[in-house]
Amino acid sequence: MTVRTTKTPPANGQGAPHVGESTRVNSLGLSRPEVEAVLDLLDADSAAGASSKRKATRMPFRMNGVKIEISQPGGGQTQILVACRNLSRQGLGFLHSSYLHVGTRCSVTLPHRTQGEVRIAGQVVRCRHVARHIHEVGLKLEEPLNLRDFLRIDSLSERYTYENVDPEALRGRVIVVHEYVIERKLITSLLEGSSLDIVECKSIEEGVAGAQLGAAIVLCDQTLEHGSIGELVRALREQRINAPVVCTCNEVTPEVKQALQAAKVDGLICKPIDRERLLRVIAEFMFDSGREAIAESEESLKSTLAGAEALKPLIEEFVADMHQLAPRIQRALASGDAAGVQQSLVRIMGTGGSMGYATVSKAAEAALRALAGGGLQSAKPSIVTLCGMLKRVRP
Repeated sequence: MTVRTTKTPPANGQGAPHVGESTRVNSLGLSRPEVEAVLDLLDADSAAGASSKRKATRMPFRMNGVKIEISQPGGGQTQILVACRNLSRQGLGFLHSSYLHVGTRCSVTLPHRTQGEVRIAGQVVRCRHVARHIHEVGLKLEEPLNLRDFLRIDSLSERYTYENVDPEALRGRVIVVHEYVIERKLITSLLEGSSLDIVECKSIEEGVAGAQLGAAIVLCDQTLEHGSIGELVRALREQRINAPVVCTCNEVTPEVKQALQAAKVDGLICKPIDRERLLRVIAEFMFDSGREAIAESEESLKSTLAGAEALKPLIEEFVADMHQLAPRIQRALASGDAAGVQQSLVRIMGTGGSMGYATVSKAAEAALRALAGGGLQSAKPSIVTLCGMLKRVRP
């Protein structure tokens, strides 16, 4: 690679401003077109190279004038302003006018989209000479980033910030909603070898019921014959289920993308679906928001009154009662005893909230409404969901 520059770095190491940007500087002393030319060549070389096995995708981050503070071996700090190349969950790539030793401690100030400038610690893990006075430096960050806090990434563009995902690192419940059994089983087969719990559902109702027991992510096909992905999203949010919803679709036209945005879908993956892309899209949403959804689901099955010592014996008694009530409801459901099911639902709805289990109480209320509106068969998904919750409530 040949890089030609027309400027040399000033003696003080503080680069000259960009043309037309008096406050934007870099340690190279290069103008914007010159920096862009260097980055274009570096990106072209990377694209022509062998495929990487790195875990985090390096996203373009061509920001000039980024402040980096370097810790000196003898103490003290040196501040430089650099031209950045890329950003990943785990690191930052930038250009600098001199060599930085591997292991050098640094901190970088980055523009957070909602919090303003934030300071992030890291250390140099690579530094290579590119041409003349230009060096490319790789900084490993101490704490992983959520790139959406720093970059505008279209969630419906299939741009993933995870590059290679270890299937065993994925843990949680994945709800797969598709009316065609072959499609559901295909997703399940592609996720073999992971630590994910796959729940296959053929309808929106089954999908919501499955997600009420916990969901890290919901995968739903775009072409449902009985309902739409928008209806699924609304049903999940009405039940206060915040798991991200990802659409599996055949193609993304402007019209399809507009419809998915209107439905408030969190992401998409286009068919044909392969294992690597599926793992990447699950990791994308599971590691950023799925854990919150799982934690919320688990925490909602603990009593909010747990700190009240006087109520502790009553709460423990209620939990034991719910554990016994679950199989009783299941037997009544199997035998068609609607009156017996209704009696138990009323009992849970009335006592659950008082004992600090508002989520359980609301689930019983939902099942009771479904029972009154369409009978046992119509209410079965809600009742099954409730029974699963009752088995998992704890003090």
